[in-house]
Amino acid sequence: MSSNDANSTEIALQCVGCQYDLTGLAPDGACPECGMSIANSRLVLYRAGAPARSVRAIRTLLTMTLTSTCVGVPVMIMFAAYTHLHGMLGLGGNLTLVFLFMACAVVGMILPLVTIFLVPVETRTERMLVPSIISLLVGLGGIALIGTFYRPELDPTAMIGMGLATIACILNLTRANRAVGNVIPDWTRLGPARQKKEPLLVAVALIMGGRFLVMKGLLSLDTTGSIFEFWGYLALTGLEVLLVIGGCYVLGNRLWMGRKLFESIQQGPSLSR
Repeated sequence: MSSNDANSTEIALQCVGCQYDLTGLAPDGACPECGMSIANSRLVLYRAGAPARSVRAIRTLLTMTLTSTCVGVPVMIMFAAYTHLHGMLGLGGNLTLVFLFMACAVVGMILPLVTIFLVPVETRTERMLVPSIISLLVGLGGIALIGTFYRPELDPTAMIGMGLATIACILNLTRANRAVGNVIPDWTRLGPARQKKEPLLVAVALIMGGRFLVMKGLLSLDTTGSIFEFWGYLALTGLEVLLVIGGCYVLGNRLWMGRKLFESIQQGPSLSR
């Protein structure tokens, strides 16, 4: 898109606190004059132009974000607990669990992207949209690896595919939360839009690498082997447990905060405060 086209579609915006011209500034920044969040000013403008439509849009964004969370976070939990669930449930050659993971992962990658598309165009940036599309393509590549190489004994290539799909879900869900935070400041204030993705990505990468070593016979619970084999396996199991607990906490926390925001919309207080 040319600069002329971009300028012709840019929406004039003034700070609601000091009337400073905010046109052209980053939507996640602050007013240079008084420091008020630009996202707040954009939300006030958006709601003032069409209050009823704005409330509907906010409800839609919250619904999409929570739905994405309810699908995307369980993907992370399933990835962390996969090998243990597979053994405890005695699935053997049953493909139910892997098909469930693949289905949730595909939906968990696409829903956040749809959420970003639903964000008002004046608060959306290419830094949200383009990387999310790339993550989706990488995640779908991971799903293809699972479908091509999956075996009941957990082929290493299929496990890498599961890791890539999980990482794509985490990245897209994080971007969707930040995009929604530009429209609903309380989503930023309460924490979801400021969630750090790096610890989750590192945990998934370490689990993926640890399972690769397990499948190659370099990590095990066999105490007759080297110390590295035994304690490395315990460390991997501990990391998996932590990721499951963290995923359950994130899921419960997001649902609780979403319920509180829905209640505040119902009661009518301004979300821009």
